Amino acid sequence: MTAVVEDKTISRNPCRIKGAGNEHTPERPVLNVTQVFELADRMADRRSGPWSC
Repeated sequence: MTAVVEDKTISRNPCRIKGAGNEHTPERPVLNVTQVFELADRMADRRSGPWSC
């Protein structure tokens, strides 16, 4: 971007990919706050079960 903005050596950045700055990853869903607390509760329950160390 230096060559485009500051030096004006080239008219546009050839490495720029449309939409590359946006993250769309349905294969990695994000938990909401309620789900995080539910998961934490379930993990705490397992620690007190027969497999606890």
